[in-house]
Amino acid sequence: MLGSLENGKYADLIVVDGAAGDAYEQLIRATEVSLTLVIIAGTRRLGASALMLGVPSSDQEQWTIAGKHRILNLADPAADPLVQGLSLDSARSTLEDGLKNLKQLAKDLEAKTAAPRVGAAPSPLPSSLGVSLYLDHEEPDAYSMRPMLASRGAVCCAPAKASALMAAKPQPPLSQLLGPLALDKITVADDSGYIAGVKTQLNLPKPIRDGLVSWLGG
Repeated sequence: MLGSLENGKYADLIVVDGAAGDAYEQLIRATEVSLTLVIIAGTRRLGASALMLGVPSSDQEQWTIAGKHRILNLADPAADPLVQGLSLDSARSTLEDGLKNLKQLAKDLEAKTAAPRVGAAPSPLPSSLGVSLYLDHEEPDAYSMRPMLASRGAVCCAPAKASALMAAKPQPPLSQLLGPLALDKITVADDSGYIAGVKTQLNLPKPIRDGLVSWLGG
């Protein structure tokens, strides 16, 4: 066991398969399949059936990781009403649908808004698909949060750079740029193309990339 268990402490812990050898090595080499129990703030959130006894059936969601049965407990009375009672399977289905229909969502965005300025805060948009497109990294007017826009040695987020962006040549609408995307698998253990994907990641330094591929058995 790593860490400590004492009365009065919040129980944040995981249980993984394996009792032999060095505990730290067991933890480092653990995969999603190795996880048999996850407890957060004293509440069992994921685990093998035998370790999830006592979780109300209404709060249980059945899940499978690489063929091994697991029970999820995502119930949270304090959760945002938007996701209150949302199952992992429903969330996955909604994301899959949204990514598949990015072009239509972009058209919805263009139809509901009049060419927003750079930095204009978008408002929630209704969609026939039940989801809407929200552009990431929206910035306040005349302000840029992107450090690569600042000159070398200058303070990050230079307003002049953001102003230059607002005066830049208009770009094609999103609906002409976006296409359908596939949602990644939730776990590495269930993603047969994960290792191949890691090999193509140019943002990962080669030693890290090669080390991950080796560790994952590729």
